[in-house]
Amino acid sequence: MTGRVAVFCNGIVPGSGVPNGAQGLRARGLQLGLSQLGIDVDIVSKAGAVHLQLKKWDKDFVAIPEYWRILPDDICEQKLNTDYETLILPNWAGLPDFQKNDSLNLIYDFFSPTIVEHSFIVDEESLKKRKQKKISILNQTDHVIANGDGRADYGQSFLADAGLNHISTRPASVRMAMERFNQAPPDDDIFRIFVGGFDQAWTKGLDIHALAAIAREVRCEIHAIGLGYHLHNSNNSAQISEMGKVLRDCPNIIYYPVSSFEKYREINARCHVALDVYERNRERELCYSTRAISSLASGCPVVTMDFTEVGKLVVATSAGWVLDEYSEKKVIDILNKISSDTSDLKYKRNNTENFYSKYCTPANEAKHILEFL
Repeated sequence: MTGRVAVFCNGIVPGSGVPNGAQGLRARGLQLGLSQLGIDVDIVSKAGAVHLQLKKWDKDFVAIPEYWRILPDDICEQKLNTDYETLILPNWAGLPDFQKNDSLNLIYDFFSPTIVEHSFIVDEESLKKRKQKKISILNQTDHVIANGDGRADYGQSFLADAGLNHISTRPASVRMAMERFNQAPPDDDIFRIFVGGFDQAWTKGLDIHALAAIAREVRCEIHAIGLGYHLHNSNNSAQISEMGKVLRDCPNIIYYPVSSFEKYREINARCHVALDVYERNRERELCYSTRAISSLASGCPVVTMDFTEVGKLVVATSAGWVLDEYSEKKVIDILNKISSDTSDLKYKRNNTENFYSKYCTPANEAKHILEFL
């Protein structure tokens, strides 16, 4: 045994030059935080998953940061068992048939409520099979963590309902963390709104028509990236074509091609406010929104929903604004209010540092894992 820790990632990570999703940011946050605490830790991915993402984004090159280890699919599980003392698994889906050695310390991360998410995209029989895969992994788990308090509650209920009594403790809350990035918006009179992130089957909210309505009613520039694209499913060419028609009639919507996280956060940081708004459902009630966290870590206050954990923390730190329900009118009304009160906007932007220091610092979040190593 080397004493090293592996954080598994089912895809691409930041620093690769290729678009990545929430799991890549989660893996990097855990790896960065543990490294800052003196732990020897790698992010490990299967080559097959990496190649699928390269194909999706039409890339023939990926940068490999020093913290990322890409293993051939046929030896990945073996190497996780032999080269590491501890494996942190954020989500079961990338290793659904994993069998750990007795000596491997397995920490399962309730990073997202995958069974709830998958209920939006597969039939009941498929969902039942996926749940059994998850339970099989949890049967081997030594410790559990979760992305926030709400998902810790969800994880505790899932374990109890599945009869997994060998895990007697509530999952430790280890919130999504990332590096702080702060680059002020240009010093001019333009009010810049950021909308970012891939489309998801379980999220209903802003689409291109809603953005067009905002563009008509609010004196602003809207900087949008990722809209109309899904990280895993096939993209809808008709939807993308419709989006192009709307954009031609809305010169104050500036649309960016899907890019690396580093480009994404640079666009984000140079905006005055980010929108992370959506209709309520069971998955959204459990969400700990990666896009809201990346905005706040980039110094950009957010408008989000009051029924989420992030929304409550935004209120507690005055790092943005919340809505009690989603509607285009409510979004437009709050944006007009924000754009007319520059002192409050500056106050909220300054308070993103308060949010970050309390809830988003990698080492502070990773310290909750130390007792499990």
